[in-house]
Parts: sequence; structure tokens; C-alpha cells
Amino acid sequence: MATIDPKARVEALRAWLQVVADDPEKGRAQAKEMLESAGDLYDEEHLDGDQYAQIYDLGRALRSAEHGDPAELAKKCLDSIRA
Repeated sequence: MATIDPKARVEALRAWLQVVADDPEKGRAQAKEMLESAGDLYDEEHLDGDQYAQIYDLGRALRSAEHGDPAELAKKCLDSIRA
């Protein structure tokens, strides 16, 4: 995904976060791909450490409910990642 414009990749990440905020089950299907994209964006310095940590926590919550409510975590991520 590194060849696609970083702004477009951030927008795709934000769109996925909105899906998770609205319906975590629907967002779960794309979780692996979007978490990898978030890692790439962090490595390329398009996300900061706090933003990436929030997305990482969201990934954990999507795998196990004991890590938090995915919908609420996705909303926090959206708030922290401005387009």
C-alpha cells in the first residue's frame, strides 16, 4: 500500500474506523489489512505514536471483548486522526 497517496490511505483508515464505530462486526473483516496499513502510516510518520497505540488497542478489542468496546475505541481513534 506504500505507493498510494498517504492522505488517501489515512482517509481509508478513517472510513474503516467509522465502520467499526457503527458496527464492529462489519469492521472486523478488514481489521488485519487496516492494522497493517496503520503500521505503515506510522512507520512513514503519517501517524504519531499515540494514534498508532490507539489503533493497536482497537485491534486487540476486535479480537477479544476483554480489551474494551471496539465501537468506543474506534470513535476515539477517529477523534485523534484528523484528515
